Amino acid sequence: MKVPRPLALTVVLLVPGVIVPALVPQMPADLTSEERSFARHVLRDSVNLLDNPFQRLLTRRLRVVSVTPVGMEGTCGDLPFVSRGLYWARTQALTLFGLPMWALTVTCDGARLEGRR
Repeated sequence: MKVPRPLALTVVLLVPGVIVPALVPQMPADLTSEERSFARHVLRDSVNLLDNPFQRLLTRRLRVVSVTPVGMEGTCGDLPFVSRGLYWARTQALTLFGLPMWALTVTCDGARLEGRR
């Protein structure tokens, strides 16, 4: 059976487009355990910001770009078990081929979508 050329071309282009974002690490390797805990919290919160079906369809992976301590005292929002310090994180939503499309900012108080980056 001979595969039609347009179908084969589509498969050849889409397979790497889907695989490449899966190979990108979700968070930096140099985070402390406390920052890593906050980064996991950020990834859970960031998914909720992508409420548009178009955004969800294009987003293949969420990636924490950086975690910055803001203060050492206090608890992180409503979830005191997330971290003991206060943090701020920047996240990116990656599309096909690992291209960043949306930037998100997450703090202990909440999260917001910054738009296209």
